[in-house]
Parts: sequence; structure tokens; C-alpha cells
Amino acid sequence: MKKVYLFIAVFLLVYGFNRWLPSVKTFYLWISPTNNNVANVDFHAYYMAGEAYNKQINPYQYSEATMAFNYPPTFVPLYAILARLNYTTARAIWLIFYCALFVIAAWLYLRWIPKSDRIPALLLLAGLVLYSYPLAYHIRQGQMDMVSSSLAFIALMLYLMKHPNLSAVFLAAATLVKLNPVFLLATFVLFTGDWKYLLRYAAALLAMILISFLFFKPDYYRMYLLQVLPTQTKSMDSNYNQTPLRFFAGDRWIPRIITITLSGLLSVFAYWLGKKFSPKQPEHLFLVFLLNVIIMLFVSGKAWVMAYTWFLIPSVPVIFYLSRHRSRLLFGLTTVALLMMQSVPYDDPVLNTINMAGAAACAILIVILLIRDYREKNLLPGMVTEPV
Repeated sequence: MKKVYLFIAVFLLVYGFNRWLPSVKTFYLWISPTNNNVANVDFHAYYMAGEAYNKQINPYQYSEATMAFNYPPTFVPLYAILARLNYTTARAIWLIFYCALFVIAAWLYLRWIPKSDRIPALLLLAGLVLYSYPLAYHIRQGQMDMVSSSLAFIALMLYLMKHPNLSAVFLAAATLVKLNPVFLLATFVLFTGDWKYLLRYAAALLAMILISFLFFKPDYYRMYLLQVLPTQTKSMDSNYNQTPLRFFAGDRWIPRIITITLSGLLSVFAYWLGKKFSPKQPEHLFLVFLLNVIIMLFVSGKAWVMAYTWFLIPSVPVIFYLSRHRSRLLFGLTTVALLMMQSVPYDDPVLNTINMAGAAACAILIVILLIRDYREKNLLPGMVTEPV
């Protein structure tokens, strides 16, 4: 088995240096012809928000920024530090920062699992990283999805490691980077039945907001809530928008109805499942977390391809669980769905929805898995990890 692992490691290393790194370098150096003629156009919006802050201008009103800043204002003072540097240096630091967070999230998972699983888990994650088009596209745009997703997964691992207070802090930080992680309370509160976690999360959220008042006026939050946030519920018809709401872009009511319906169904299902699973196994927590992330992206008005980097690390424990405790059919179908979520969307009526289709299939399969496990009364062979 060690020889097999060594062969896989060498293959991934050679592939990475000869194919993946040159491709990613091309993506990283890509210049947008329509948005400021700069590389990393999404990061440029954060950079300009920081520049506005340094000029004592509200970042939501900064006229020089053609890429609008549409995120919570909490960490604008940190973007302001980057904005004091030249743009080339700043975006390199940003790349190092979000990659470091991703590595920390992966390291926590590898540290938590049994030693015998660490090498295969690492190789599996490395393979997913090299395969992932959303990751390459994320690097091209300089997005913040890997920041919010890594913080959220760190919160999950800290919760499993019995550090609920610190977990709540990281989930609150993920929410104030990009609002979407608030939907993950379906996992951390409704499924676990840990209502104290909601209080911890709210306290951490409030503390970070109050601390931010030391650096800027509360008016930033007013503008974000009243002017910016309402526009984020609207969808956009684009092949790179991998959320079903894109098919109803421009409609006033249908996107909101879908958001309320899917969020409600997830909440009810997570709460019901949490009541039925006792004790709760970590494998089920990972499954619910993955399902939660899928629904989180599906109810977002805009979920660009790079948002599917959220699934890179959580896919590993799910694949491990399926390979050991489930039928080959479910293992094969779910693995294909996870790979579809990391694939390239093409300009084709079917293939331009490939990430979304994979996520939908994966959500259905996860629901089936969870219901089957409930019917078997949690008596799953080989599950030796400590209950949550």
C-alpha cells in the first residue's frame, strides 16, 4: 500500500509542476479587459474599498471603483492595510493569505482523523485541488470564497475538537467576510441541537461589529443593510452563475420564494435529523455540513464558479465515509457528483450547468444517505470516531 501511495504522490507532484502550476499562473496573470484592466478583478474591489477607507471615503460610494464592493464592512480596515501597498504586492499577499487559511483548515482535518487515514486523505485532497476548475478560476479572480469557506470549515473542526467558543468566533468571522455562512447555523445549531452555540455565535458577531466601530462609523453598516444587501438577493443570468436562481433572473418573486422554500426545508430536515440521530456521529455532521453548503449556494442570487471551492475539503470525509460504509453504487454516484461540482462549465445548454447539476445530485444523494442511516438506527459498521 505504501508503494501505491508513493506512486500517486509522485504522479500528483509531476502533474502539478508540469500542468497545473503553469495553468494557474496563466489564470493569475490574466488581465480583465472590461474591469479596470487589472488582474484579480474581484480582489481589486476589496483593494479599492481599502483605498477609499484610507481616503476617509465610504467604500460603498467610492466613485473610482468600477467593481463595486458588496460585502460587510467589518474587515475594510484590513483591506486598507493592503491598499497601502502597490497592487502587485497586495494581490500576492492576498493569494498567500487565503491559501494559508485553506492549508490550516485541511491541516486541522488531517490532524483530527486517525493517523492511518492521513496519507490517503491528503492525496485525495491534493487530487481534488489539482482537478478543481473553481479553484483555478478563484485564483484568477482573487475572490474571497476560500477565506469564508476555510474559516467556516475551521469552525466545524474546532466544534468537533470540543472548542465551541472558538468555533463560534471563526463562524462569525466567516459571516462578516461574506454573509452567506449565516446559513450554516442549520448545521451548527439545528442539527446539533446546541442552542448555546447560537448565543456564542451572536456574541462573537456582536463583539466583532462593536470592535469595528473603533475604526469607522456605524453608517457603513446602515448602507450595507439598506442599499447593498437588497441588490445581492437579485440573480444574474450568466453561465458562470452556478445557482438555480439564475434561471429566474429579473423576476421579482420567484428567486425569493425559492430561497425561503429551500432554506425552510433544510432547517426542518436538519432539526428533524438532529432529533433522530443520537448520539450524532461526526460522519453525519460532515454530510449535513456539505448539504447545508449546497443549499446555501443554491439560495444565493449569485454563486459564481469559484464558490464551489467550498466543497474541496468537505468532499474528503464524505468520500471516505461512502467508500467504507456504503454501497458501491452510492459511492460511485456521489463521487461523480462531487467531481461535477469541480468541473469546467462550458458554453453549452447542458454543460454550462455542470457544477449546479452536480450539487443538486449530491444533495439528493446526501439526503438518501442520511435517511438510510436513520432507518438503520445508526448501527453503522466500522464507525469508531467519537460522537459529537
